[in-house]
Amino acid sequence: MFANEVRERGTADLTDVRLRGPATDTCDPSTGDNELAILDVIVDTADPGTSFIDTSGQLLDNIALCNLVSTGTDVQVENGTFSAAPARIDNAGSIEIED
Repeated sequence: MFANEVRERGTADLTDVRLRGPATDTCDPSTGDNELAILDVIVDTADPGTSFIDTSGQLLDNIALCNLVSTGTDVQVENGTFSAAPARIDNAGSIEIED
């Protein structure tokens, strides 16, 4: 993993994080797997209140999102809560498939 931009914004707010990058693991809610990974950071797609977006607009739910994500798909998560060990993002405001 590498950073192409670093900005100093004061004290980190671990309840308002954004991560963008290629999916390194996919999800399949039909089998109970609601977690995908972006750059090996686990992202929970089943949190209530999360919106799902692709290039054509709003998606119905995490099932629709997971059906479109494969390894290497660029995905962005915004307004989530970060925790470590293992690195994960929960309670995302939105999960978006990037162009």
